[in-house]
Amino acid sequence: MHKATKTNISVNTKIPKSLMLAAWASSLKEHYQCRDWIPFFNKKFSKFTNFSTRDYYFRYGIEKLNKHFLELVKKEKPDYLLISLSYDEIWPKTLEEIKEISANTIVIGFFGDDNWRFEDWSRYYAPFFNYILTSEKDTSFYEREGFNNAQFLHGVSQSVFHKDKKIKQIYDMTFVGMPIRDRADYIKYLKNKGFKLRVFGRGWEKYPELNEVYGGFLETDKYVDLINETKINLSFSKTLLE
Repeated sequence: MHKATKTNISVNTKIPKSLMLAAWASSLKEHYQCRDWIPFFNKKFSKFTNFSTRDYYFRYGIEKLNKHFLELVKKEKPDYLLISLSYDEIWPKTLEEIKEISANTIVIGFFGDDNWRFEDWSRYYAPFFNYILTSEKDTSFYEREGFNNAQFLHGVSQSVFHKDKKIKQIYDMTFVGMPIRDRADYIKYLKNKGFKLRVFGRGWEKYPELNEVYGGFLETDKYVDLINETKINLSFSKTLLE
């Protein structure tokens, strides 16, 4: 387990050091971990190594995932190791072994769902990281648990995708995502109120009453177009577990 103090890490200039990324979706070209993160890291670090935990998990199982992960850390001995956990794919005992095989590596954890995963998940993984990056602006919940190494990180955005295209807004409202929880109820309500509405994502075909506003699955470039064409883009805070 690691102890660290809060500091600022600048990424405004080229960093002549190495970074290894271990993330669930870092080999899926449409996922932000691959689409946005990897070009940025390749540009900012002198050497970048990618380890897709999802690939190893489904091809070899969790035991071999952890074995190959440690082998790669031992081989690369990166200056920085950024780990974005999705489930329990990297074991705590594996994280403990990192300092034994690569003592100088700074281990960073990225937690993107602390608004609902901190109490029963993030807080138990936090002790294994030198630094913690969280999507929550207020990091006081980490400090209350004795962690003074958490910092807010909104994310890495690539202007090649996310930009103002200066195109006409043709929709009152749009939503991109799955119809989990009570999202379908909200969409039905807005549609019945007469809003010029459009929804995209997997699963909406189960609601025939929304066929006229359903646009199917959306590719990355079309998603950016949609945001630019929309007056209000909806975001529902509830997740599968809330």
